[in-house]
Amino acid sequence: MDEKERQNCEINVIKALSSSPRIRLLVQALNNSGCPFLPSRHIDCSPCDPSLSGGYDDQTNQVIICSNNCTTASKVEATLSHELIHMYDFCTAEIDFKNKRHLACSEIRAATHTSCAKFSMDFWSFQDCVQTKASRSVAWVNKIEEKEAREIVKSVFEKCFNDLEPFGRRNLPSDSKSKTLCSEYLLYNRYKKSKE
Repeated sequence: MDEKERQNCEINVIKALSSSPRIRLLVQALNNSGCPFLPSRHIDCSPCDPSLSGGYDDQTNQVIICSNNCTTASKVEATLSHELIHMYDFCTAEIDFKNKRHLACSEIRAATHTSCAKFSMDFWSFQDCVQTKASRSVAWVNKIEEKEAREIVKSVFEKCFNDLEPFGRRNLPSDSKSKTLCSEYLLYNRYKKSKE
């Protein structure tokens, strides 16, 4: 393992945890859902296959950031936020990642709220991005053809694409929108608790 790559990855993880409103919201949502999040326990910077940026291991309940492939702060932030959605889904919905439909749903949600958010102003490009990314992930994880994976994704697409938890609405690409989203989540969470 390249120690310099690992240290760079860990520094970028710390930056993302402190500066990204989207990641702060996801960590807050995990904590509020009874899934305490400790970065030193739940994030691991390790080298991976060159085709991967990261992953979520439900057996260890840990996000893996590929230190050899995620070498910039923006790549670490994007990967971490994507994988934290899988962690959130595992915590709150008891997702079984061996179930292809469950996996497809979580991949749709992760693509919707992270990697494809930049297309959210063009609805058709946005949906196509989400379906393509989710299908590729389902195909890769299950070692199946992308055509079969796309059919699985389509079978759960509408429900999972419209599941906006824990954000409450679509996560738009601009930083100011992310900050608004984070403050709205915190206000909504306080309101929910006051009604209990």
